[in-house]
Amino acid sequence: MIENAMKQQMKKRFPGCFAACIAGVALLTCLPVAHGAEVEADVIFQQGAEMKSRMVGIRPGVMWKDDAGADITAHGGCVIQMGGVFYWYGENNRQPGGAFGIFTGVRCYTSTDFTNWHNLGIVLAPTESGPLSAKDGRVAYRPKVLYNQRDAQYVMILTETGAGGGHLLFATSPTPAGPFTYRGWSFGANQSKTMDMGVYQEGEKAYVVYSDNNCGISIDRLSDDYLSVRERVAHIRNSECQCGPSHPNPNYKRPEGWILKGKTRVLKGGEEGPALVKANGFYFLVTSWCSGWAPNQCHYRVSKSLEGPWNAEPDGYLGDETSFDSQSGYILTITGTKGSTFINISDRWKGGNTQEGSSYPWLPLQINDSTMTMEWYDTWHLDLENGTWSAGSQLSRFTQKEPPCGITLSIIEQREEPVIAKGMPGTEHNKYGFEGGCVLKLDGVYHLFTSEMVADTVHDKMMLAHWTSQDGLTWERRDTMFESSGSKDPQDIRSALWAPMPVYNEEEGRWNVFHVSFTPGDFGRIWRAVSSTKGRQGIHGPWVDAECILEGDPKWEGIAGCHSIFPYPVNGKWMAFYGSADHRAWWSAGLLSAERLAGPWKRETTLNPVTLSGVLGTENPVVTRLKSGRYVAVFYTLKNQPQQGYGMDGHLIGYADSVDGVHWSAAKQLKVDCTKLWVTNIRTPLGLVEEDDGTFTLFYTGFQRPAAGESSKGWKQYRNVGLLKVRLTVNKE
Repeated sequence: MIENAMKQQMKKRFPGCFAACIAGVALLTCLPVAHGAEVEADVIFQQGAEMKSRMVGIRPGVMWKDDAGADITAHGGCVIQMGGVFYWYGENNRQPGGAFGIFTGVRCYTSTDFTNWHNLGIVLAPTESGPLSAKDGRVAYRPKVLYNQRDAQYVMILTETGAGGGHLLFATSPTPAGPFTYRGWSFGANQSKTMDMGVYQEGEKAYVVYSDNNCGISIDRLSDDYLSVRERVAHIRNSECQCGPSHPNPNYKRPEGWILKGKTRVLKGGEEGPALVKANGFYFLVTSWCSGWAPNQCHYRVSKSLEGPWNAEPDGYLGDETSFDSQSGYILTITGTKGSTFINISDRWKGGNTQEGSSYPWLPLQINDSTMTMEWYDTWHLDLENGTWSAGSQLSRFTQKEPPCGITLSIIEQREEPVIAKGMPGTEHNKYGFEGGCVLKLDGVYHLFTSEMVADTVHDKMMLAHWTSQDGLTWERRDTMFESSGSKDPQDIRSALWAPMPVYNEEEGRWNVFHVSFTPGDFGRIWRAVSSTKGRQGIHGPWVDAECILEGDPKWEGIAGCHSIFPYPVNGKWMAFYGSADHRAWWSAGLLSAERLAGPWKRETTLNPVTLSGVLGTENPVVTRLKSGRYVAVFYTLKNQPQQGYGMDGHLIGYADSVDGVHWSAAKQLKVDCTKLWVTNIRTPLGLVEEDDGTFTLFYTGFQRPAAGESSKGWKQYRNVGLLKVRLTVNKE
């Protein structure tokens, strides 16, 4: 265990670092490791004389800090060890555009204990011209370092795209700390274009393994000086890949079209993120599918020889359906006196901005004979001397399984015509219809709070409106609560306004309306507005914005920041669903909590994002607490055919339930037969209204069916408000 003095020092200096936060965590379970296994890998770690500590703790997926308190930025890289010092190389993403916008260099960190990392700075700098410049859209990435014992040189290899790229770049240094000097470039064997790239070293022989223009994986042997490609060793392609077996340039054919793998859209036939390791006499090649910044499930193939045969299809998969929000890229092996630990040096990418929110979910790989598995641990512990590891806590969303949904919704009545449609009184100013919000019932009156799209910008110039109805069928527009600017000024944080959600605050004796504002770049913030009129009749306003209560956070939220919210009371406190378009391909939802409706609100980080498995995407969840005390959420979801286009395939309404309002079930889908209705595609459900007879009214927005002879206008097709009558049945246990 780490000694007390070191524990206290780590707690003071690195409260967010991956080892500091687990200093006091007890070891819960010991898992098997490969004792005495035959091991050859990217780098083999032997216990160094200068190693400071025997046991270290790792917290995968949180933002790690260096010894100056700055976020570590070393993605797509590798770790080597020389003379008892670990060297961690990776892409420098501290400058704007440093992810896939501009090459800003390779950064290096050092550590003598695998815990405290010191920033050496840029060890390979960009140049004014050539492959390491930012000109012509060039980007160099995935840096890997090998030691060439014959030449006593450290060789850094990168892959580069842009300006007709798809090249390997080579640089050398006499020391691992650099600086590295650029030495030249090369295509892959057979003139192949290289993309995501890894390395493998066995004795004095060295290899590059790379995504061959996103069409299969190639393994090439390097020259004796490691500065060029000597020959093709193997080319592996899956059954959906259409390129030739040797992939000779220019006769390759890149894969086209998208298919679904799990919940993620991936490029048909494409693979990337390669990493290679040898254990127990087997070679393990780990790759992922191609899905942009969105994670998918990494997989592996096994062979007795680098030359193969390699199976066309994966031999196994790692982790959950997104490999715990990570992508492979390097396998680090630590060998000690009692065994070896294989660590998946993976990256968690956050859209195009890897500086904020992209972390390092490093996890141990369990290799048993010719199989490989990977489990999630909130914390795990590494014994550097023995080369073994043990499990820490397993408390996160990756390890907690959802119960099945405890209810079933069924349709009693599908109203064939909309209840609010284009041309009805109150819609004169509304150019493209309604989107989001919710309906509640107060003293027998239905109240609709919704967003109206009033200008050609469709999703920018908005009005947040309040409508009422005595019977749910005939509606009257009461007032405009707020109107967005529709501005294209990137500094305007209220360019667009969306999704008003009314909640009565007993403590204040006033209605609150939570809603979302967006910049022109679609980054969302959540606001709380308060009625100027006290009491429940203050639901008519007027309204005053009180404060911004939440902004996007990089831990899992991505390009859209926060895009929806719905607060609801739970045992004298408050919970809220909120949403974001994270780095996956689809919308997700998380949970907030607060002691008071006015806040402050905090994220439930151990639960987020809420999985709601069984559906593809979760948008705008609205929660109803039934008279029985059960909580039910309805939300927009997608069917499992994303290639048909986001938002344009909807005849489904997602729903889930919760007994305590905190832990939610797996989701189910209510299927709506739209063939005889006014609506072609359902957009957002506006909540369940529990009626006196035990049934429920479910209002929703949807795209108006084009008239005969007309074609759909896509996102500019008018969106009306419709109505369903549904029955809720509690399932028998």
